[in-house]
Amino acid sequence: VTRNSLKWRTSKMIRKIFAALALFSICSASFSQEPIKKAIQDNNITALKTLVEANPGLLEKEIEYDTYPIIFASGLVRDVMVKTMLEKGAKADVKSSQKGETVITRLAANLDNPPDDKVKRLGPMLELLAEKKADFTAAEKNGKGPLLILSERIFPSERANNIVEIAKLFQKHGAKFSDPGNSGCLIALAGARGTLTIASGKYGELEAIPGFIELGADVNAV
Repeated sequence: VTRNSLKWRTSKMIRKIFAALALFSICSASFSQEPIKKAIQDNNITALKTLVEANPGLLEKEIEYDTYPIIFASGLVRDVMVKTMLEKGAKADVKSSQKGETVITRLAANLDNPPDDKVKRLGPMLELLAEKKADFTAAEKNGKGPLLILSERIFPSERANNIVEIAKLFQKHGAKFSDPGNSGCLIALAGARGTLTIASGKYGELEAIPGFIELGADVNAV
């Protein structure tokens, strides 16, 4: 083996090592948020606290291919986790870069068939988010506001009152049916199952319509 050949092989090996290190660095950065996402999904408050105490900056970064931890936790109604994140410095008014989600719009999008216990936990959580300047009026990049997103949920008759109560909570903290992003809530309720025909009363979306009208939803809005 000549000296030049040995030098070439050594150089090639070094380039491969650096390439491998670069790939490892990229992968580590890409998946650095995954533990906090899993902690939120599993509702593991101990794991969340451990992660945030070790790296408080996690709360200021979006989870890979998703959103901010506090938005993710809000969407799952992880009320204790949301409180913990706010205490650790998370901002309640953040918006995701991909969809423009807020803590409120993500929550609204996840409220299909909300049980009574979830609605009870929502009140204090929304109160806390409002105190920390969460925006109940902001629409996502698609133009939809929280009340309209809530109106697009699918739920049975026994949950109709819960949806109305949630709309009332959103209103309490600033959401308005007159906001451009919330126009057409009644049409959304009537058409949540893919039809504008108000046929039978077995669907909760239809039963929620009178409650939304009572709250001020415009019967002429489209």
